[in-house]
Amino acid sequence: LKNKTILFTNADASRKLPPKTAVLLVNGGIAPHKNHPRYWNNLSLYYSTFKRLGAEQIRVLNSDGLSSAPDGNRRAFLGMFSFSDSNLKNSDIDLDGDGRPDVDGDSSKRSLLVALEELGSKLTPDAHVVIFITDHGQLRRRADGTRRAALMLWGDEISGEELNAAVKKFIPPAVNLTLVASQCYAGLFLEEFDRPNTTTIAASGHGPVWSNQEYNVFPYYFAQSLLGKDIATGVPIAAPAAKPAPASNPTLDELFAIAFHYAVKNDHLPEWP
Repeated sequence: LKNKTILFTNADASRKLPPKTAVLLVNGGIAPHKNHPRYWNNLSLYYSTFKRLGAEQIRVLNSDGLSSAPDGNRRAFLGMFSFSDSNLKNSDIDLDGDGRPDVDGDSSKRSLLVALEELGSKLTPDAHVVIFITDHGQLRRRADGTRRAALMLWGDEISGEELNAAVKKFIPPAVNLTLVASQCYAGLFLEEFDRPNTTTIAASGHGPVWSNQEYNVFPYYFAQSLLGKDIATGVPIAAPAAKPAPASNPTLDELFAIAFHYAVKNDHLPEWP
């Protein structure tokens, strides 16, 4: 991540997540030739952002985890297509450039369910959980002909219905949960969530998401708002046209509502978050 220094030195120091906020970051990746550089960049950006904002714990599931095998593309043609086997590389497990590994495991379905169970077992009712997802999303058709969306994981997939059942099972119902989904068809995927005390944020409605090849567009601006600074330059950003959060101790919903409106305002592509 080229701009990690800005994230740590120039972020608005007054912006903090509420106490007892735990974060789970997921990049499914699917398979080496499908795992494009922007997914790792999104993961790195959000790890650095939530670390800077004081998350009490951050757990990261990325493609093949700690394996040394090649698991992603060095670059992608048009941000969507791989070139050849010689283009593959092993993803860096240091997400913020401090020399320490930050990835906890792979992003298989099993690992995701285990992570949710372990996370939920340590939460108190006044805790907050944020789940950020970056990867591919694909459409599936039910037996009755209606469409549903699947989140692609490492060699696997999970439906919105399945993930909803998992968070209802493992995350205590009193805990506030926020899901930020940046895969294609994210809105359709999140429509299957009915867990109480849950806020869902989708980078797109029922269609594809877009990128600038380095990052997905919506999550880039969403993170920029959370930091209060332009990620590329470190210059303070203008407040979005939404009710500002209190000067001190803003709630997670207030921080994320402002970030959502800012990202929508700056997302110039046909995503309809």
